[in-house]
Amino acid sequence: METRNTHLDDDRVERLRRRTLVPEELIEASRHIRECAACRARVASNSATIQAGRLLDRELSSDLGVAPHLDFETLLPYVEGTLPDERRADAAAHLDECSMCRAEAEDLREFRQVMAARKSRPRARYVAWAAALATSIATALFLTRPAPSTPRSESPPRASATTALVVALRDGSRNVGLDSNGKLHGTTAEGAWADVVASALRNPDLQRPESLRALSGSAETQRGPSGDRELSLREPVGVVVESDRPNFRWSSTLNDARYELAVFDEKGRVVVRGATREAEWQPSTPLLRDATYLWQVRAATAGREVIAPAPDQPEARFAVLRTDLATQIAAARQRNEGHLVLGVLYFRGGAIAQARKEFEALRAENPDSDVARRLLASAKQ
Repeated sequence: METRNTHLDDDRVERLRRRTLVPEELIEASRHIRECAACRARVASNSATIQAGRLLDRELSSDLGVAPHLDFETLLPYVEGTLPDERRADAAAHLDECSMCRAEAEDLREFRQVMAARKSRPRARYVAWAAALATSIATALFLTRPAPSTPRSESPPRASATTALVVALRDGSRNVGLDSNGKLHGTTAEGAWADVVASALRNPDLQRPESLRALSGSAETQRGPSGDRELSLREPVGVVVESDRPNFRWSSTLNDARYELAVFDEKGRVVVRGATREAEWQPSTPLLRDATYLWQVRAATAGREVIAPAPDQPEARFAVLRTDLATQIAAARQRNEGHLVLGVLYFRGGAIAQARKEFEALRAENPDSDVARRLLASAKQ
């Protein structure tokens, strides 16, 4: 067993960092760093080990009077899927809001994967290994940590596991909103995009992007009832579309017509064209994002040609959702974000139809919320 006068060698520290020590070695290392300030400093200075040591930091949090986190006895069965249902819901709600506990849960999942690969080791040894690692590093962090500025008897009361929100919306399995300091909770959106979502909650009467004005001049004319027009464009007209391969649709009263469709860039150059006998068409190659387009349909029937838009009608314009917003929306869906984040991102990019769908779902979950009502109203204008 290691003693105070025999420091952990570099190999032992490295294997501790790489999580390859067997439980017995970890227990010995734990005992040693509890007594040896030099080795404790070496361990605590390693960023990867500190990250693993977060596993028991909630024990330290209670001593320092800060908000409690999920303890090891809750996180482990949560990750393994054995936590009782009545406790699992509370744990899930906490993980939605607490980035540190989410990271620790991911650490535990990684531990399980490592140990699953070592089939010769029974489950009991895995638990001992993970617990020993957490104990050793948490001890190191605690003993090298500066003392609290106030005596323990004067520490503030613990906050509840769920932060009180002054603006709150139910969004699927999440509670999303703002606390009294204006901080966003219940979403993993970060940086500028988190600011955009928080701003929408503070001021839910959203203003449409200026870029839509250049698109919307002919929207009602083109998409309205065809009346006496034999050929009328339906969509996309006056909108921002999410897909870079949008579906083009039109109305026609012409019999046995052959349609030729052309999409132009803002300089009038043809970027894609196609032919069909149906009243819809989708390009096989994607359009560039961050661009505005015009489109036109020519119908040939009974020896004559009909064009839409007609010469006396406004141009049919549309845009494809910006690359940065398309990327953020895809990432938000990957993270299983709710309707609020998706709706705000769509609205920001001018994809109002998609934003409206998200806000309608959010409103349905929060029928008494003025914030949800005003967000939806913004997308209906």
